[in-house]
Amino acid sequence: MEDKRRIVVGKIDPDTIGVAFILGVCPDEQIEVIQGQASSADLADPQVICIEVGGSGQTALLNFDHHAEDGPVQSATAQAWHYFVGQADDDTAEAIIAKDQQAEEIFQKRNDAILQQLLGHSEIFFLPEECDFQEIPEVLLSAEDLEQKRTLERDRKSQNKDIRAAAHVFSLGLDTWSNALVTYINTLEIHGPRCLREKIGDTVFPTLYDILSGLLLSVREPVAQLLAGLEILHLAKEQNLNPFGTVPLDCFPHFEDYAKAKAEHRAQLQAGVVEPAKWERTQSGRRLAYVETVRFGALGALYQAGAEIAVVYNPQFGEPPVAKFSIAGDGLRIDAVRAPLNEMEPGWGGPAHGTILSSPKAGSKLTLETVVGTVKKAL
Repeated sequence: MEDKRRIVVGKIDPDTIGVAFILGVCPDEQIEVIQGQASSADLADPQVICIEVGGSGQTALLNFDHHAEDGPVQSATAQAWHYFVGQADDDTAEAIIAKDQQAEEIFQKRNDAILQQLLGHSEIFFLPEECDFQEIPEVLLSAEDLEQKRTLERDRKSQNKDIRAAAHVFSLGLDTWSNALVTYINTLEIHGPRCLREKIGDTVFPTLYDILSGLLLSVREPVAQLLAGLEILHLAKEQNLNPFGTVPLDCFPHFEDYAKAKAEHRAQLQAGVVEPAKWERTQSGRRLAYVETVRFGALGALYQAGAEIAVVYNPQFGEPPVAKFSIAGDGLRIDAVRAPLNEMEPGWGGPAHGTILSSPKAGSKLTLETVVGTVKKAL
């Protein structure tokens, strides 16, 4: 009997669920949800899959993470897609890095192609059977790109059968529905909801992210959250649900409780986050909202209310509780504020895409007024 894969996962969210979906994670595997980083031994072991627990940029070791300042810009889900597109049995670490870069270029073109085809069609509930997202339009590919794509496909067919054999399909990142899913998650994780609205227009509640958020509010045990999230994605794939569109609850009655939980949470955020929030303009004219709250989902609520930049102060974050700031831009880089904040208090940081910044893990001693003033001046 084959050994079960060992999978170490951080905080469960749509990105970690997306990675697990691409990797074909199953309920009977050895899944461990941890806080913080995985051990150095686990990160160095290619037989241990690490998802959002460190090892950023080390996909050759099956580490998928995008939180390091000097790490990959793409979401962990997109990194997993790159990995499965580009690997062959005899690849060295250097070859894997090179293929990741080549695959990312193709992925970006595929992103653009998918979003272009969906422009103005966010109301579409299901992907049409005849749509051909799995093939990048040839007008977008040079002769060199086409040859590279064929090479990647040949390499994928020769992949080994140990760790990767447990994935449900190696071509998952190339099939119609999964391509759309990866683009959807990557767009929201890296560029934010404003970018998606600009590309395809507003989408009526509930979206796929709403359903996943409702799940995380309804199910508290982390491994159960991950497995329920995978069930949602598999059901959506079976029904060819458009990840960018509205989820029709009459077709997915199993999702109704999750949608209800999300709707109730949105009402709580309106009362507990949006209404008490204060609004100002940064020196460049960006609309800034800031609030003190212990509620989960505050950044998204402020984005929904129209904030371009949001500052959320949680005086009781985590266990043991520490004071935490989150500064984020809805599709906007806000990392220009990192340097002045670090001058006052070392330890501020965020991922390479630059759209979110957090205070030191040990907690912050700065006041909300000081942080907001620094953000207004820097941005």
